[in-house]
Amino acid sequence: MSNVIVVSNREPYEHNSVDGSVVCQHTDGGLVSALDPVLKRIGGRWVAWGSGDADQAVSGQVNALPVPPDSPAYRLRRVWLEPAVVKNGGQGYANQVLWPLCHVTLDRVYYRKTFWAGYQTLNKHFAEAVLD
Repeated sequence: MSNVIVVSNREPYEHNSVDGSVVCQHTDGGLVSALDPVLKRIGGRWVAWGSGDADQAVSGQVNALPVPPDSPAYRLRRVWLEPAVVKNGGQGYANQVLWPLCHVTLDRVYYRKTFWAGYQTLNKHFAEAVLD
């Protein structure tokens, strides 16, 4: 297994409740589309926010979950975030400050002090998961 570690907000697979059952679903997005095939080929770990409504109900996550479920090739380590951290750090600072800055749409930057505190907490959780 490779030593590659991908760290992102979006997880490549999430568990959701569908008609009373827990179903593992592949997620969409540019980063997932680009890096999931790479990790399937070379292995490694993906550290991401556990955002599926049934993610916490899935067993075997202590040392990271093998994914994809049908043919495990790498491990998914989920980070659990409190709603306020998601709101201020992810939806606030990352989406309303960093995204517009990185895409040179400065007129869309919306900054609040609470966003920065949430973003620091969010990054602390991710850093701890990577070091773990």
